[in-house]
Amino acid sequence: MSNKTLILTISLLATAINYCSADTILNFKVFSAKNSNYKVIIEQTVFNDYNGIQLASGKVDSLGQFSANLKLDKEREVILIAGNQLYKLWLGDKGFVNVFEEKGLLKFKGDYGKENEIIYLTKLMQPNTLPSYFAFKRTQALAYVKMLDSLEKTRLSLLSSAKNKLSALFFEHFKQETIYFGLHGKSQFAALHKLKESELPSEYYKFWENFQVLPDGVKSKSYLASFNDYAEFKIKQKFGDQQADRSTTIKAQFKFLDSLLKNNPKTLEFVEGELILFCIKYIDDAELITSLNFGYGEKYPTSEYTRLIEVNWFKKNQLTLKRPIFNLKNTNGETVNIESFRGKVVYIDFWGSWCKACLLEMPYAKKLREKFKYDQIVFLYIDFYDTKDLWLRAIKTHEITGVNLKGEATDEKYFNDFFGIKNGFPRYAVLDKNGLLVSTAAPSPSNEKVVDYLKKFL
Repeated sequence: MSNKTLILTISLLATAINYCSADTILNFKVFSAKNSNYKVIIEQTVFNDYNGIQLASGKVDSLGQFSANLKLDKEREVILIAGNQLYKLWLGDKGFVNVFEEKGLLKFKGDYGKENEIIYLTKLMQPNTLPSYFAFKRTQALAYVKMLDSLEKTRLSLLSSAKNKLSALFFEHFKQETIYFGLHGKSQFAALHKLKESELPSEYYKFWENFQVLPDGVKSKSYLASFNDYAEFKIKQKFGDQQADRSTTIKAQFKFLDSLLKNNPKTLEFVEGELILFCIKYIDDAELITSLNFGYGEKYPTSEYTRLIEVNWFKKNQLTLKRPIFNLKNTNGETVNIESFRGKVVYIDFWGSWCKACLLEMPYAKKLREKFKYDQIVFLYIDFYDTKDLWLRAIKTHEITGVNLKGEATDEKYFNDFFGIKNGFPRYAVLDKNGLLVSTAAPSPSNEKVVDYLKKFL
């Protein structure tokens, strides 16, 4: 037997042994990922701070390849992060999948090869390659809808044409993801661009006619994300042009969800649990949140959400009325101590040049500064995750006057512990005249209630 034959025999034997071990083998070879780190994760949820459960990790070699043995309990979606690239894959509880590059395109072989080919061709595998909400101007709502409708049509067509070659679970899962991805996207476009109904085409929200309640326990992320969008839309319809306060509308939203999902307890537990966690992060209304927490705890005393809600609410209350102490550099490289603003109200805007939603707020921020130019209030803009050049350029481009400071990587833990910056940008906080933190979820500059809110502390 020649050496080459011997090596090939040993290689095939090793693969066979691995295959029989009931693990799933993921073989990956993409040259652009060479020498990067990789990790394979599942279950990115609020319970693990969306970090997921890690199945494997390691280093991609100089040829752009690695092999990983994964233990899965069922066929499911798996996330692979290699370098700065994210891939959504579909794997089973045993077998193997080869992912490799050929003429600039990804190819797939092995178990669930067809499923992964469909994910790739429909751009579900790498969602970050799709145009974002902010790739379209606020006046291009219909163009954005047209793009989503075209994408949905293409995805459903590819799924249907290959149905007989796909697993039933995969087909149903990605059909739901496709339909509700479009509904959620259309709703979020209007919300993130802060478009009022009067600024949209008259039949813009007609897409909600396609919303349907699926069987209890469905875990499609897009489906579950679209629920609160749908509930919020229905409540806005109910109140019309009336200026109902946020507490009233949120309570009405919960009442609507209770009615809509009375026969879907698992879905209701998830949707309302996520909504309460959102309220804790972004709303300062102790009476409202206490009431929601109590009602949820009574309905779901053993739910994982009940415990997490209690923990997050406790953490938020612990931070409130504490005095943050930090020093950061300004645009001239001088150190500024937060204590130097004692005696004035401080409105803190956490932002970055990379954050499109932050930049959309800046014209409103300029008007807000003008509104309070004679008052004892400091407008403090703290940038994170930017280079110095990008930071300075954005300040000039967007005319961000006030006090500009820059947070560095070494500051991230402190600011996350105190202000929760990892919960997302933009984020607005307020210190009172005594330097005490009174809010980590203050109204944004575009919020019509922000002026009255700030006046309370003057």
